[in-house]
Amino acid sequence: MPLNPVFDRHVYEGITIGRMLLNYGEIELLIGMLLGNALESQDTALRTMFRIIGESARVSAADALMRETYKRAGLEAEYADMIGAVRWCIRARNQYAHCHWGDDERAPGIFFTELGEPAKATEGFEYWWRHVDIDLLTEQLAHFEYAGDCLAYVNFEFLHRRGKSKPHNAQMPPKRQQPNLHNPPELHIPPWLTEDERRRHIERTRAETASDHSLLSQPKPKKPSSRERRETAMKAKR
Repeated sequence: MPLNPVFDRHVYEGITIGRMLLNYGEIELLIGMLLGNALESQDTALRTMFRIIGESARVSAADALMRETYKRAGLEAEYADMIGAVRWCIRARNQYAHCHWGDDERAPGIFFTELGEPAKATEGFEYWWRHVDIDLLTEQLAHFEYAGDCLAYVNFEFLHRRGKSKPHNAQMPPKRQQPNLHNPPELHIPPWLTEDERRRHIERTRAETASDHSLLSQPKPKKPSSRERRETAMKAKR
């Protein structure tokens, strides 16, 4: 008996999700290569990156070490697009690497749930379901490939500008909008839920949406000017 019969019934969805999970490792390796360019040592870069546990922490550390180098090479905009695409890939990878799946013949597509959030409840355990379909998954896979193209261009162009490689044919792809991580949950409710479960599903979705809107509406903190930073530093020395 298959461990997860959902993907016997949804073969293309399973293949597409599998390709994203498998491609993510290549994205991390390319980040390591970019770090190696900045540190002028591939060995040091890869040892540094892959001693760090956790995808987000690993990429954040590499970003902190190499961003200024690529900025000084005149690749600030390309680098920003690249690292933004990579960070989205991390979120998608983590979402699919730690979830469980369900489907129903009454609803197209497939549903998934990650167990960390419902486990925080003080009592009971209720799955939080999200939905994807082949159209959205195809768009997501294309974003992984976009991230790879950005990484390749930044790598080749940096080496060329530093005089370490010949002219190349790589092209920086046009900036892509990040896909949704899942379809709107209020529009995709698992058919197997009871009436009470459906009500809680909708209430939870509304609460999440309200929270997201609240965060978006908050004004961003104003960055201190150079003069203000100098004055703060002087006061700290007194």
